Amino acid sequence: MSAIKKGVILAGGSGTRLYPLTSSLNKHLWPVYDKPMLYYPLATLMGAGIRNICIVGSPRDIAAYRAVLENAGRWGIKISCREQSEPFGIAHALGCAADFLEGDGSAVILGDNFFCGEEFLYGNIRAFRGGALAFTQKTPEARRFGVMELDRDGKPVSVVEKPPVADSGLAITGLYLFDGAVADHCFAVGVAERGEMEITDVLARYMSAGELSAVVLGPKTGWMDMGTPESLLQAALVVRQAAQNDAALIGCPEKTAYKMGFISREEFGALISAMPPCEYRQNLLRAALRMAS
Repeated sequence: MSAIKKGVILAGGSGTRLYPLTSSLNKHLWPVYDKPMLYYPLATLMGAGIRNICIVGSPRDIAAYRAVLENAGRWGIKISCREQSEPFGIAHALGCAADFLEGDGSAVILGDNFFCGEEFLYGNIRAFRGGALAFTQKTPEARRFGVMELDRDGKPVSVVEKPPVADSGLAITGLYLFDGAVADHCFAVGVAERGEMEITDVLARYMSAGELSAVVLGPKTGWMDMGTPESLLQAALVVRQAAQNDAALIGCPEKTAYKMGFISREEFGALISAMPPCEYRQNLLRAALRMAS
């Protein structure tokens, strides 16, 4: 049985890379084609079978997150929120969820991360037993992210945050698996040169203890960080193409809840019927009909 019991979405930060879009509205509420950005990491966690999820955000945004996710109970999941008083980094944000985690294993995802073709992820989540695991991907833009280097056996030997040169080209995506000790590790790291508490320093602590592993995403699993105007557009185009391709919807909590058995067919239909006339409703209706056939 997997050690993962809970999920955490880290949706804080100041969104400076998307300014001026984020001058009045947090990026996690911006539309990615037909849904708020926040729906995509949420659906990824739900697809892994995780039903108890915490969202960490700034005090300004928590009320808006609750409003957007007011139907979460009807999706068969439980949503909690925790405030991050200041944007002091990913490790700091995860530490803010310590009372939610209560020593349980967790899947942690950044709120601006977009995954598709997630079945590969889910196999690794189900197989997770302890320590820490980082999902990585080869990219020519690796230096924009945390970068990992692996030895010949695929064991992590180096973890660096946004290095000037990324020889391995192996970027650490915004999806991590942690055992119940992660909050203690978050509290133990100091403030790095960038003025934040880095998640790479948390990973380094696990690595020093011989408890860090890594998975390199294959070509069938798509990933991008939606934190720039270009990547935000590219994600929207991927979602649009999928929606036009036989209702293969990406990032839909309602569809994911039904697919995972969190809700019944009747409850799924009731969710769709309660929506106002819109393209999202029509896409879900087509998906429901296809899944029932």
